[in-house]
Amino acid sequence: MYDLPWRGGLMAPLFLSLMLAPLASACGHAEGQVDVVLPQEPVPERTAHALRETLPRMRTLRATVAAVDPVRISAQTAGRVLRLGVDVGDRVERGQLLGVLESSSLASAVTSARSQLSLAESQATRAENLHSRGALPDAALDARRTQLTQAQAQLRAARSMLGYSRLRAPSEGVVQERLLSPGDLATPGAVVLTLYDEDKLWLEAQVPTQDITRVRLGSVVHYRVGDHEGEGTVAEVSPLQDPRSRTVRVRVRLEGADAYPGAFGTLTYETGEQERISVPNEAIVRVGQLTMVRVREEDGYHRRSVRLGERRDERVEVLAGLTGGEEVALP
Repeated sequence: MYDLPWRGGLMAPLFLSLMLAPLASACGHAEGQVDVVLPQEPVPERTAHALRETLPRMRTLRATVAAVDPVRISAQTAGRVLRLGVDVGDRVERGQLLGVLESSSLASAVTSARSQLSLAESQATRAENLHSRGALPDAALDARRTQLTQAQAQLRAARSMLGYSRLRAPSEGVVQERLLSPGDLATPGAVVLTLYDEDKLWLEAQVPTQDITRVRLGSVVHYRVGDHEGEGTVAEVSPLQDPRSRTVRVRVRLEGADAYPGAFGTLTYETGEQERISVPNEAIVRVGQLTMVRVREEDGYHRRSVRLGERRDERVEVLAGLTGGEEVALP
């Protein structure tokens, strides 16, 4: 070990006193504070006070944008998908043709029904002529008329089934999902496309059961979706509780948000009150990775390490390092 020129001399007590001075000063603060007291700072021209105030306690939850009553367009008949003219995100108008299913068998059914109707019409006409001359009893005429009515009904049904092979938009909207592709086999009841209304969206979140009294039906909460923020009304509170997460699904109406189903958002609401100590943002001094404020002590201003919390407007919360009421220096 190298010998220092001042080792054991007069410099040793001075060095020891400098090392112990911060520790002695730190012992004078409240328990739980994380203090690092540095040498005295110059007297500032401007000062402010650390405020202790009562503020609302807020909770922010993750949420997801969902469509209100999405329209599901299902196949009404069996057949392969021949063509889909829209994709996810496309806007469609009411009555617009969206896709076509295979319809060769349905077209054949229409042709057959037409032939049956033509035969029934000719037989009914001949029966009318014979009946008018008294050559055909009333019962036979009624039978021919019944056959004609049945043939007409069969043709209408065949045409209706043929119409089911063409998928049309029941209302205007935006394509949300395309569940089948050309070549896929569609069965009766299978959903091919879903549409949603851009003006009818809500935000879904799972709210802890202990907060449900704070998020009632009709209450107003703050939401954020992308760059859009606003106030929304709770439109639905599920009566069912998730037994695993102990949460309840809550839905909030979105007003004027440029969003789409599946987008990420947040819901924020008040859960109570809390005391908070805060200082102006400009009072914070950063030294490396430390955050500090210059606090007035009995012998002048000294830097003190603090732990920060949430920033709100022009002030920042101090979680540790101050007790409230201290005078702090401003630049």
